[in-house]
Amino acid sequence: MTVYATEDDLTAKLSATYTVPADADALLARASELIDEFTLARAQVAYDSEEDAAANAEPTPYRDALRDAACFQVEFWLEVGPEHDISGLRGSLVAGRLQVHPVARTLAPRAKRVLSVEGIYWLGGVAAG
Repeated sequence: MTVYATEDDLTAKLSATYTVPADADALLARASELIDEFTLARAQVAYDSEEDAAANAEPTPYRDALRDAACFQVEFWLEVGPEHDISGLRGSLVAGRLQVHPVARTLAPRAKRVLSVEGIYWLGGVAAG
């Protein structure tokens, strides 16, 4: 699996409100998995190979968008709490009529925008762009 951003990238993109978490590498890996889901793995076309990705090869518009989207996703999790979004479940079980409903994973609005601009965000049958 390709991880689209590094801890240094995250440091550069985070707003002053947040600090880089200790588990930044793990969160960036999860963000990259989520981006693959929302792009139907079209994001992989930005890299010739896993080695290319690992070597942080020359930036391209796709690579820049993927890097930014991964950082924006982690920033989103720092705001809303990754424990809810990564698992894809929200809510609580309460007796009576209220039930827990699974919620689809949520792509951060800023991540969605940057992927949409590049035309690699999947809208449920067609790529945006």
